[in-house]
Amino acid sequence: MKIFPGLCALAAAAFLAGPSLAQSIEGCLPFTLDDVAAFDPPAFAAYPAEILPIAKPAAPDLASHPEAKTFRTQLRDGAKDGPNFAGHYTIVGWGCGSACLDFGILDAKNGHVYFPPEIRAVRVMNAGTAANEPAPAYDALRFRPDSDLLILLGALHEDESKDGIAYYRWDGKELLPVKTYRSAKTECE
Repeated sequence: MKIFPGLCALAAAAFLAGPSLAQSIEGCLPFTLDDVAAFDPPAFAAYPAEILPIAKPAAPDLASHPEAKTFRTQLRDGAKDGPNFAGHYTIVGWGCGSACLDFGILDAKNGHVYFPPEIRAVRVMNAGTAANEPAPAYDALRFRPDSDLLILLGALHEDESKDGIAYYRWDGKELLPVKTYRSAKTECE
């Protein structure tokens, strides 16, 4: 049996993209997590993280990433609050313009700073909060200290064609895509 590498790659891409492309969020803005509930989206419990006891969170290591010095004040202020994501990490956010949020991730054990491109310059104008969910720390992100799952609501890099809800798994160095639902919602009067 002859295997065609191009066909295998195409089949793998179709499998990985699969239902994400077929399932879109319809209706009136804003969109919330309730909009994808019927699609059986990834759940925090499916991506558990061990919460590590940290008496005093490490200060941000500003030498660990080239952009860390630029955002040193936000990173230092956020680090003081301690871990809020994936066991021993702290997500810190700040504004980057009108209806735009930018984020970094700090390791509370050693202060290492990460700037995953998946959560940079997120346009949050169309994102909302579901009726049954607690108020989020940041409009665009949903995360928990006991889970590696991060949920982004908004348009990545302020690109409206990427507006929707994206699910990622944090592996300790980067965010790995799990599932994405694009928004086809419109303004309704």
